[in-house]
Amino acid sequence: MATLEEYVKTKAKARDKGLYSTLYSTYVDVKNGKIELVDPDPPGSVTEYLFRIDYSLWFWTIVSLTIVFLVLNMYPIDVLSGLRMVVGIIYTVFVPGYMFLQTLYPSKELSSLEELLISIGLSIALSSILGLILNYTPFGIRTESLALTLSILVLTLSLAALTRKSRAITSSL
Repeated sequence: MATLEEYVKTKAKARDKGLYSTLYSTYVDVKNGKIELVDPDPPGSVTEYLFRIDYSLWFWTIVSLTIVFLVLNMYPIDVLSGLRMVVGIIYTVFVPGYMFLQTLYPSKELSSLEELLISIGLSIALSSILGLILNYTPFGIRTESLALTLSILVLTLSLAALTRKSRAITSSL
């Protein structure tokens, strides 16, 4: 088994073509399924998965977005109200459903469009259920309580997705 760099160099020499055209043809071969790229050293545990940024970038993006969402909602500043609305809409209408979907399907089984549409539907359903639950608590439906419970839900789902994704990788070894 050769590394991708070795494969491209030997293919460029054999075909006597430039590196760019060889890289492009290799990309096309990978996209068409003629070549399968395999990580020679995949993470062996959840901890390794968590600290390998090439695997867990999605997780750290969600954690960062959650922090931004909480800060913008807990400490409202008038100058940042537009940013608060944009982040709030993305966070409420997409992120909870996406994390739930990633928990259900840890490996790539759906197309990007399917993931987007299902995530939006699931997010609306989960946010509605959270609002209904909060209505019957002493906290009520307020910006702070919704932001906090939604963030707790998203972080819980992202930890579950992280665990499932790392186990899917280690079980395929």
